[in-house]
Amino acid sequence: MGNARERAGLLMASEMGIRVYSVEYSRSPEVRYPIARDEAITVYRQLVQEFSSSNILAMGSSSGAQILLSMLLVARDEKLPMPSRLYLCTPGIDLSGVGDSVVSNDGRDVMPVSLLWNMVKQNYMPEGLDATDPYYSPIYARYDSSFPPTVITVGTRDFALSNGVRMYWVLREAGVETELLVSEGMWHGFNWTEKMPEALQARKAVQSFLTRPR
Repeated sequence: MGNARERAGLLMASEMGIRVYSVEYSRSPEVRYPIARDEAITVYRQLVQEFSSSNILAMGSSSGAQILLSMLLVARDEKLPMPSRLYLCTPGIDLSGVGDSVVSNDGRDVMPVSLLWNMVKQNYMPEGLDATDPYYSPIYARYDSSFPPTVITVGTRDFALSNGVRMYWVLREAGVETELLVSEGMWHGFNWTEKMPEALQARKAVQSFLTRPR
C-alpha cells in the first residue's frame, strides 16, 4: 500500500538526520512472497559491502516488518553481518492470523482485520505454504543473543498489538536487548502521523533507542 518515498522513510531521514535507503520492492497482488523479500536481500547484500554493519539501522513497518525480519533470517543463513539495531513498527510478523488483538481489536483499529487476512491469503501467501513457516511468519523463527537490539512499537487498539508483544518476549527469552513501546489508544501505523503528540513521543523514544551506543 506504500512506496519507497512514503512518510516513514522521510520522517526517519528528516528527524534523525540520517541517510535512508528505502527499497522499492514489488507489491501484491502482482507478486507473492518471497519476491519482495528477495528484492530486499539483494539491496542489503550491496549495503553491507559498501558500509560497516555497525553504521546500519534497519526499520520495517507493518508488512514491511515481515519482509525485514524474513530478509534478515536469510542474511543470517548467508552469514552476512547484521544491522546494529532494528526498529519493528506495528509489526505484522505472524501471518497465520494468531493473536488476541487480531480478535479483540477487530473493529477498533483503522484496519478491517478480517478483510486484511483474506487479502493476505488471496494475494500474498503462496499456495501450499504453511503460514507458520518461520521465514513467512518470522515470529516463529529461532533467535539468539547475536540478533540485533530491537525496539518495537504498537498501540493498544492496533490489530498487531499481539504480534509486537509476543515478538518482544521471543527476543527477550533469546537474550536479545529489546524494548517494547505501547501507546495508549493508538491504532495501526499511528507512528507516522507527523505532528500528533503520541506519534512524536513514540518516534522520539525509538530514536533514542536506535542511537544508543551498543
